Amino acid sequence: MRASERQCSDLVQYSPDAIISLDKTGNFLSFNAAAERMTGFSANQVLGKHFTKIGLLADESIQKTLKEFGLLLAGAERSPFELVVTRKNKSRLVMEANARLIEQNDRETWVQLVLRDITERKEAEHALDRSENLLRTIVNATKDAMIAVSEDGRVNLFNPAAEKMFGRSRSEVIGQSLDLLIPEQYRQKHIQGYFATSKPDKAAGQTLEVPAQRSDGHVFPIELSLSTGIVDDRHMVIAVARDITERKNAEQTLEKLNAAMETTNLELIRTNRELEEFAYITAHDLKTPLRAIGTLADWLSVDYADKFDEQGKEHVRLLVAKAKQMSLLIDDILRYSGAGQNPQKSQQVDLSRLLSEVIEEIAPPAHIEVTIESPLPTLVCKKTHIIQIFQNLLSNAVKYMDKPKGQIKVTCVEQKDTWKFSVSDNGPGIEKKYFDKIFKIFQTLAPRQGVQSTGIGLSIVKKLVELNKGSVWLESEVGRGTTFFFTLLK
Repeated sequence: MRASERQCSDLVQYSPDAIISLDKTGNFLSFNAAAERMTGFSANQVLGKHFTKIGLLADESIQKTLKEFGLLLAGAERSPFELVVTRKNKSRLVMEANARLIEQNDRETWVQLVLRDITERKEAEHALDRSENLLRTIVNATKDAMIAVSEDGRVNLFNPAAEKMFGRSRSEVIGQSLDLLIPEQYRQKHIQGYFATSKPDKAAGQTLEVPAQRSDGHVFPIELSLSTGIVDDRHMVIAVARDITERKNAEQTLEKLNAAMETTNLELIRTNRELEEFAYITAHDLKTPLRAIGTLADWLSVDYADKFDEQGKEHVRLLVAKAKQMSLLIDDILRYSGAGQNPQKSQQVDLSRLLSEVIEEIAPPAHIEVTIESPLPTLVCKKTHIIQIFQNLLSNAVKYMDKPKGQIKVTCVEQKDTWKFSVSDNGPGIEKKYFDKIFKIFQTLAPRQGVQSTGIGLSIVKKLVELNKGSVWLESEVGRGTTFFFTLLK
């Protein structure tokens, strides 16, 4: 018997759990090594003293422990309970207490408590609770609907945004089939396809546009972002849903506008082509009778020179001049309507060589000097277009030069995506109010005596530069000269 008691005493003494015994009044009878280690109190400090009098129990646990102690002495069956112990160094431990009443015939009745430190477990539970509360707050606060569906196709999560989107309360949906939220004709596809949790990898990471159904039967488009998870050993598909009705309406409106714009654009292209063809045909057809008028006027001025008085001769001279002016205008109309119309392939063009040829063709008078101020690049472009651009700009600079010593300079500057060219002169300059006007067809400034212009050259420049995805503009100062700039893609 004594050996058995010693063995039992050893088990108590070396147990990793705190084991203590109390008499029927609540005074300590025993206090094992684990109890000493956990609490910081020695057995000598507690034995014979009441468990509420030594500062071992936290204030909030005293009444609870007294109640459990009284019920146990009364013979009631008790379950494990939690209490908070204040250690000698004032730190706190959460303990799980298992108490039992021990009655022996030859000895007094006492209470034995086994205390297990569950502080770390409780801290982990509290951390988990905080995390779950935070997650719940985020789920409830998000503006997107969040829905979780289990492998049997039933809804397990339905946040407030989902309630608002589908017009159903959480209590209506939780535990119900996902069919409740899906138009009938699409239900099978949802369940067997996107929400096939038996194949969770199929859903993970997908973003889909699918139809959904509100409580009133209204079908509307949503965008779903899917992910998967396992909760309580069950596969779940988590869907974040966003109502994209407004976006789809905007897309449809944009598609209609684009279609209308495309139709309008094609109509404009057709109309412009017809107008250009009409202008070309009309101008071409006018050339023949106009040429005849000019010829007849020349004959009259020669054959009947002795028949006309001075006034008659002046009238014939004006007739010849106007015929020539009209012929020049028709030629320019033909040039403008044909600018950029003839299909041609882009080719490598050495601009230094091309510009020298253009200057030679223009043949500026001796008092006008044309210089190239910087190296010019070799471009892949439509050669005829570049020739016409430089021809018109240089011809205008020569034509309108009003200085006894004229200077025309051509420069080129490399930019990020383009080449910027300039043609500058020291001519009469242009007032700022005319900057836009001079690029319009048939718009010309009042010509000085002896200068004829149809006002079409700069219109051709603008048209060709823009056809080559560039832009053209000018800077000018009256009396000091003008600089025309234009860009071409590299």
